[in-house]
Amino acid sequence: MNQTTEEPIGRRHFMERAILGIFGALGLMLSAPIIGYILSPIFRVRENLAQSTRWAPIASLAEMESIGDLPRMFQVPYFVKEGWRTRETSRPVFAVKKGGKLALFSSFCTHLGCPTAWDEAKRMIICPCHGGLYNNFGEVIGGPPPRNLAEMEYKVENGLVYLKDPANVYEVGWKDPRRPA
Repeated sequence: MNQTTEEPIGRRHFMERAILGIFGALGLMLSAPIIGYILSPIFRVRENLAQSTRWAPIASLAEMESIGDLPRMFQVPYFVKEGWRTRETSRPVFAVKKGGKLALFSSFCTHLGCPTAWDEAKRMIICPCHGGLYNNFGEVIGGPPPRNLAEMEYKVENGLVYLKDPANVYEVGWKDPRRPA
């Protein structure tokens, strides 16, 4: 007869196997989410962020038709991709009728990029940072801004007015006249 005699496991071998078993289980539990995180871009449905932010809706055409020669501010929502995250943000723009035609322009001062606001009492757009003054059409009338507020491109489609590329940062600061644009 073939009898096997089992040797008793010593404390040292028991502890080695127990520790290896515990760390092995922890390794398996942690590896699944780590591998999932690393491989997630492969399986994620990609949305074309550039296309979704190329034209952002501002307001209905009927709402824009009611605008007169005094500027009205609109918040234009759009998406920004920051690393793995995509978040929604907005950009303020002024809308005004200029010569009977709709004009949209940036609400950021061309001096140093500070946000501007329409002052109803003074009937002008004011930059609170350094005292830049613009008329109701975004044209410089005083202060340090080197040029008018940036005019923005828009289109009308299906009864909505869309702003082109709201994530675009328009140039601010002094522009050297000797350099071609």
